[in-house]
Amino acid sequence: MIKREFSEKNNIKYYIKTSSSILALGVILITNVFAMEEQRENERPTSPTPKKELKQRANGGDAQAQYELGMLYKKGGSGVIIKKPSKALTRFNDAALQGHLEAQISLARMYFDLDKEGIPKDNEQALKWIQKVLKTSEDPRAQTLLGRAYFDGWGVPQNESEGIQWFQKAAEQGDVDALNRLAYAYDTGRGIRKDVKKAADLTLQAAKQGLAAAQCNAGHVYFFGRHGIKKDQKKALEWYLLSAEQGYADAQAEAGYILSFKKKKYAEGMEWLLKADQQGHQIAAYNIAVMYEEGKGVKKNKEEAKRWYQKSADQGYRPAQEKLARDFVRSL
Repeated sequence: MIKREFSEKNNIKYYIKTSSSILALGVILITNVFAMEEQRENERPTSPTPKKELKQRANGGDAQAQYELGMLYKKGGSGVIIKKPSKALTRFNDAALQGHLEAQISLARMYFDLDKEGIPKDNEQALKWIQKVLKTSEDPRAQTLLGRAYFDGWGVPQNESEGIQWFQKAAEQGDVDALNRLAYAYDTGRGIRKDVKKAADLTLQAAKQGLAAAQCNAGHVYFFGRHGIKKDQKKALEWYLLSAEQGYADAQAEAGYILSFKKKKYAEGMEWLLKADQQGHQIAAYNIAVMYEEGKGVKKNKEEAKRWYQKSADQGYRPAQEKLARDFVRSL
């Protein structure tokens, strides 16, 4: 059995016993309890221009078309174009060189987050474009990005207090991502005096503005009853689902976990777990295995359960590895 609880320092610990028949609540350490993923709303939607026409305009030097094509390459899907981060960078760079603000912001963000795409990040290039934006404007998204650089020491000497100042400037202009990052700072006491009530307040503010990461965090607040807020599984699920519907993997896994205990919701729980798994969420794979092992919403199938345990184990999830090891020893 796997239990998850907060220590006095708000770290999550796992106590693993011999039984694996109880679903594992998603493993989200404190650095991810207040998740920091950039909100998708920051990237302005592109027009429904046909791909061929968009490429022609982009190749002809149209900055807006270059930016829109970059967004298509960055996101992929919709049967329009294959996701290709390197091509997204090229198109964003073409538009950014022409002074396209949205492209400059997207370019800076991509350079910071390239490691998520399996490409080495480039902090120097990210800072170059952030500073270029801030020379001519007080764009809150650029302020938040600069705050990230100082807070975590990306391309500049780490200075958490300086990072907090940039987050505060951006938050004052309504940047919801900055609000969420301030919530994390107050929760952990990094760069600012710890204030868990303030952390919860900021989390809920950001969640109410639609930030998927903050909505997932709000779910955690209610699920665990953190920071003076009473435990409320119903509210937790509501927040998880709002985040899950935006494609946020942690929230999909958590929603799936909660629904997997509601007999009439087994199928919905499995659906969310599968969506999280498609994004590589290792705990979702583990919980899918348990559902096959117990026959929750699906026909009992030990071989299928084993396959899912193996997938989770291959992704590095220790309880899945230990489960397989125990089963192997029992089979001897």
